[in-house]
Amino acid sequence: MMRKPMAVICHPPEPFLFLLLKPFSSISSAAAAPLPLSNEPHDLSSQLFAILSRPNWQRHPSLKQLAPSISPSHVSSVFALNLDPRTALAFFNWIALKPGYKHTVHCHSSLLNILLPNGFLQVAEKIRISMIKASSSPQDALFVLKFLRELNGAGEFEFKLTLRCYNFLLMSLSKFSLLQDLKALYLEMLDDMVSPNLHTFNTMINAYCKVGNVAEADLYFSRIGQAGFHPDTFTYTSLILGHCRNKDVDSGYRVFKLMPQKGCQRNEVSYTNLIHGFCEAYRIDEALKLFSQMGEDNCFPTVRTYTVLICALCKLGRKLEAMNLFKEMTDKGCEPNVHTYTVLIDSMCKENKLDEARNLLNKMLEKRLVPNVVTYNAMIDGYCKEGAVEAALGILALMESSNCYPNARTYNELICGFCKRKNIHQAMALLGKMLDRKLSPSLYTYNSLIHGQCTMGHFESAYRLLNLMKESGLVPDRWSYSSLIDALCKRGRLEEAHALFDSLNEKGIKSNDVIFTSLIDGYCKVGKIDDAHSLFDRMLAEDCLPNSFTYNTLIDVLCKEERLEEAFSLVEKMLSIGVKATTHTYTILIKQMLKEGDFDHARRLLNQMVSSGNQPDLFTYTTFIHAYCGIGNVEEAEKLMMKMNEEGIIADSLTYTLLIDGYGRMRLIDCAFDVLKRMFDSCCDPSHYTYSFLIKHLSNEKLTETNNNMVGIDLFSKVSLIDISDVWKTMDFDIALELFEKMAGHGCAPSTNTYEKLIVGLCKERRLEVAQRLYSHMRERKISSSENIYNSLLNCCCTLQKYGEAATLVDAMIKDGYLPTLESSTMLVCGLLDEEKTEKAKAIFRTLLLCEYNHDEVAWKVLFDGLLKRGFVNICSELISIMEKMGCQLHPQTYSMLIEGMDVSSASTICFSGTRTLPLMILTQNALALMFGVVHPSFHLSICTANQMQERKVGRWPFLYSSENRNQYWMAVIIIRCRTNQLSWGSLDGSAGKCHKQLGFALITSFLSFFVLILFNFSDLSAGRNNTRGITFLINNFGNVIFNQRPHSSSLPLNGTLNATNSSTTTTTTHAQSSGRVTKAPVQPISDEIEKNNAGFDSDSCSGRYVYVYDLPKRFNQDLLKNCHSLMKWTDMCPHLSNMGLGPKIHSSTGKLVGNGWFATNQFSLGVIFHNRMKQYRCLTNDSSLASAVFVPFYAGLDVGRYLWDCNTSVRDASPLELVKWLSRRPEWKTMWGRDHFIVGGRIGWDFRRKTDDDSDWGSKLMLLPETKNMTMLSIEASCWNNDHAIPYPTYFHPSKDSEVFEWQRRMRKRKRRHLFSFAGAPRPDLKIRDLIIDQCKSSSKCKLVGCYKGAIRCDDPLNVMEAFQGSVFCLQPPGDSYTRRSTFDSILAGCIPVFFRPGSAYAQYLWHFPNDPSKYSVFISENDIKDKKAIINKMLLRIPKHQVAAMREEVIRLIPKVIYADPRAPRLNTVEDAFDIAVKGVLDKVDKTRKDMKEGKDPGNAFWEINPAKFDMPKLAKEGEKNTNRSITSV
Repeated sequence: MMRKPMAVICHPPEPFLFLLLKPFSSISSAAAAPLPLSNEPHDLSSQLFAILSRPNWQRHPSLKQLAPSISPSHVSSVFALNLDPRTALAFFNWIALKPGYKHTVHCHSSLLNILLPNGFLQVAEKIRISMIKASSSPQDALFVLKFLRELNGAGEFEFKLTLRCYNFLLMSLSKFSLLQDLKALYLEMLDDMVSPNLHTFNTMINAYCKVGNVAEADLYFSRIGQAGFHPDTFTYTSLILGHCRNKDVDSGYRVFKLMPQKGCQRNEVSYTNLIHGFCEAYRIDEALKLFSQMGEDNCFPTVRTYTVLICALCKLGRKLEAMNLFKEMTDKGCEPNVHTYTVLIDSMCKENKLDEARNLLNKMLEKRLVPNVVTYNAMIDGYCKEGAVEAALGILALMESSNCYPNARTYNELICGFCKRKNIHQAMALLGKMLDRKLSPSLYTYNSLIHGQCTMGHFESAYRLLNLMKESGLVPDRWSYSSLIDALCKRGRLEEAHALFDSLNEKGIKSNDVIFTSLIDGYCKVGKIDDAHSLFDRMLAEDCLPNSFTYNTLIDVLCKEERLEEAFSLVEKMLSIGVKATTHTYTILIKQMLKEGDFDHARRLLNQMVSSGNQPDLFTYTTFIHAYCGIGNVEEAEKLMMKMNEEGIIADSLTYTLLIDGYGRMRLIDCAFDVLKRMFDSCCDPSHYTYSFLIKHLSNEKLTETNNNMVGIDLFSKVSLIDISDVWKTMDFDIALELFEKMAGHGCAPSTNTYEKLIVGLCKERRLEVAQRLYSHMRERKISSSENIYNSLLNCCCTLQKYGEAATLVDAMIKDGYLPTLESSTMLVCGLLDEEKTEKAKAIFRTLLLCEYNHDEVAWKVLFDGLLKRGFVNICSELISIMEKMGCQLHPQTYSMLIEGMDVSSASTICFSGTRTLPLMILTQNALALMFGVVHPSFHLSICTANQMQERKVGRWPFLYSSENRNQYWMAVIIIRCRTNQLSWGSLDGSAGKCHKQLGFALITSFLSFFVLILFNFSDLSAGRNNTRGITFLINNFGNVIFNQRPHSSSLPLNGTLNATNSSTTTTTTHAQSSGRVTKAPVQPISDEIEKNNAGFDSDSCSGRYVYVYDLPKRFNQDLLKNCHSLMKWTDMCPHLSNMGLGPKIHSSTGKLVGNGWFATNQFSLGVIFHNRMKQYRCLTNDSSLASAVFVPFYAGLDVGRYLWDCNTSVRDASPLELVKWLSRRPEWKTMWGRDHFIVGGRIGWDFRRKTDDDSDWGSKLMLLPETKNMTMLSIEASCWNNDHAIPYPTYFHPSKDSEVFEWQRRMRKRKRRHLFSFAGAPRPDLKIRDLIIDQCKSSSKCKLVGCYKGAIRCDDPLNVMEAFQGSVFCLQPPGDSYTRRSTFDSILAGCIPVFFRPGSAYAQYLWHFPNDPSKYSVFISENDIKDKKAIINKMLLRIPKHQVAAMREEVIRLIPKVIYADPRAPRLNTVEDAFDIAVKGVLDKVDKTRKDMKEGKDPGNAFWEINPAKFDMPKLAKEGEKNTNRSITSV
């Protein structure tokens, strides 16, 4: 938008408040006089009524502005205000024509209530019909029915229902299957003496046929003839539908054949209904035959006809025919709909043709068809079953960005996919998200998670999930337990598995063949053959028939024990009872024969297997290859590899590894690496064992060369017999380098997978030094790391107790977008606590919570299995508090488990609650410990807040918490459990015994002690973790109830006072850090926001950072928002000021913008955003004497924006003058005469520095008034005055969580950038540089142009801009209407390196937010060089070295948090400082410096309002920018 001033003539100034209240266009409009001030209503309905009450209301200037905000409820409200009937009808018709508006049934009813009393019966009839048609839900239909029934029987102005109305009502009820009301209305119609017509009967017949109730439909069919009518096509088509819905397609076909005989023409619906019936009965060929006959009746297939057939063909696996039909329908001009595409996508996903399915999805989006949740679920399920969970998450992101919300099935498919990938933590995180969305996990959900936990060996978590399942009202089934039993058997925990197996009968669950087979296999693997056979016999006795897996398990163990005859006997027995031998059965036997060297018998058995109909699989061929390689016959092994390839059987890593080992045994190392190359070429990732064998053979070769007399090291003949651990125990860095050299020489350069396998192997043997050298070598070669590499190094560091290195690794991996495992994180947190690095442990724990792990699982692993089992009770409670403050929701059962865990060490709890206005009772720990030690040595006490008790929802002690007492009284409640029998309050009424008396005595003594201690001023004597006799303080700091428990000081002087603590007898004072004023500490919060923001923080953590916010009169902010339509001449700012100034949400159907934090934010809404962010600032205070700075929430940009073009200077300056008048009267102003005040402009600084009073001059003089010269202004572009500071323009991204920022940074790092550079903008007549840039962009194939002119891509669409910037390495940022551009920050957000042409565009501006060295994050090309044609952008950018580009892009991505404003509607970001945080910090530092200067007697004026010529020293800045860029370019 141009900011160039225009000379205009305005009316004489009017009262300022009046200008605020009325629309801007009404100032000079002659069409209608403005509404008087005294009559101006405040709500929209009243405003509408006032406008509509005037003559010529259609031409009223305010109506057009109000129209976009008018909703049906407003219309209903206006009609309830006794409006003139003609006006009401005219307005009803006028508003109905507005885009996006639709009348509801309530609007119609309100209008009818106006029309009928005034006798407008003819038009009321039309409104009545329109009302019936407007029903969009069953509730609407019933409302209309009730309303019209009342009118039908009204006495004053009877408005009887006509036949036409009855028919429309019946159709409406039929549409929503309200059959009881339908039948009742039909009978009322007859009672009303209204005779039904054919349409009436057809409606009744169709309604019952839709639900398959043909018998009821036949009754109405018979009445057609009785009434003298004849059935028509619709009648018979409905009957066809009814028979098909009733699963009687033959009867439907008879009706179909009868239609021509009755003189009824069949139509497309008749055919489609019957075709659907045939398809539902799996008679697809008859359906196709009927489809081919449609032309005989001059009928043409509809999209539903095609979709029905395509769906049926896909279900039967006749995919080719389905695709042919799909092609046919498009060729014939019948466009597929969402259902058609969904059917095909689902079919392709089930056949693992995921690329084809994705192409179809893309085609849907191109055709602007909106996929539904079923479509997306089909894609997600397909990807998850193939193990491509990252792609599935991409579909989920696309789904959410398209405003399509996942359902329970979506999450179930993702959970199952992650469990299959053994990424159980991610699966658990999805469970948390599922619960956050209020979706109910099913049995399938929990069974998938239990299976995943068991696969990873996390049995404790699996049992906890079982309990959560029961708590959710679900009953575990046999699959829940079979996963546990199978995993326990595989881990050798047979007794536990058998006990669980025996308990199934008590649970009413009958064991199936899977459970029996798991147990049998477990016993076989540990050599307990007799126990396995006993289970087998029990299986038969319980009528549970063994399957082939059961027999194969027994056959395998017999073969391993070389009892081959018994194995063959068991095979015969298996066949005799009808269980077929499988390929796996034969392969087990073949494996044993090959092991014994009987190759001939093995081959005969192979032939027998093929003749029995079982084809050899990968396992079979691999068994033969293993045997041939074992005897050195690699030629035969290679022949089998060729045969596998011919049969389409793809070798896996084991097959290739055996062949590599075979060549290695023969000292043919090069051949072994040739096999590795084949492995790479076939996209088969080498395994841990592959590299083990290669390293082993390389080591042997090296030893042989070293000592020619040395006999070759014995190489084992079987993979399972090779002691792989010896390789990793002895491998050194030089061998790894030799491996890499060999690999590179054979055309298979080391990859991330190579380094991963080596580092993981070394870390398992605790060879950390070599692993770290490999990691450094990998990073030097610019090879990206992986999650497994990081976690292996992390686990190894923790195992070796190198916790500092481990903590650094956690930071690095999270920065790279990877998650530390909870197991390693638990070791790290506990290790740091062992080293008494408590704060670092807490920081690591906070980081874990930001990683979006499932919060319950974090509590299970870290808190319960880690801290509590190692005795860290105190810190465990602190970490629970951290979780609560960070909004982590735990299941009540998890809370209960943690409380019980803490009770092991802390059997009793003292709970305090009270008001902030009463004295804080500081109890001496040692005194209480001594007192209770004397009373009874078995009692152990701890202190917590009642807030914690309530927030944690501790079910065992619900009666202890009282919200009334918390806010009015200090109380002490002691919960004591006797250690001898763990007595709880719940058992006091029965089984207390001896402990009951002790408990009562302890309670009396406790309260007496409590009141005695109040009389003394005890200091806080904090107990250490090992003080088992003391009181452990678990006090949360709520609001201003501040209890400082210093981590490095065990006590305070007895005669001292606790800092920032209020007492009724002692007034604690604090010296404001920067003003020298002696003031009382804050007691009452200024608002709920302040109370919420201060929770959990010590007072002195805000020392020097307090900010006081003025409560300005509403005319300076809130009233501006109410009149948002008139804030800007060419733009309606109302949508842009929604969502607390963020603007409308952006929904990306392409998935380019991930997450929910994207908004179409207007660059001039910064003032509103900043104000709302300030409400979250954690160091707000309502005591201005404590404040280091004072914020003035005046929306200066919005105010001046109303009058920039059409009004004189007095109007533009009215608000600024009133503001300074108000400020100058405040006591806060006089403290530093405004030098500690700051304001946000929301526009460029020049808009507030008008030098003259000439109406043609631009802007207001807000910042040139005598008072405001002392204030600091934050604006999107600073002027050359010292009290102007530039802060970033608002971007489109406003995250609500740290994880959203990290995820976006990760995506920008991985983003592929196809364009070298891009430009988004339009030509400017007075800016030649823009024309030259656009010309260069158009002439380069490496440039992406997003033009803001006719015929170009719309640059005002955030999606277009962000897509272009995300795909570009550099983004050109020439000056716009002023020095700076919002586009600069959009490019940084997209990870695109900005290219500046004037230094004032950034280098002299955002000094708080950008690095001091511009060359770190940007490129400078002189504007003059472009104009003089000395610089070709394309060539200059290509000359910058790639490593320099990578470094600049990384710096730009690091800047992302600094240029975004977090969502003010969400809690504060935890670890990320956004643009707001940095701006406030800059203001505080500036004010602090000014305050110190004033104390030293210096003149502070130069620090604020004077012009600083050096601030915009363009030649100097340009020279510096060119020097930095040339340094980058010439460093090639």
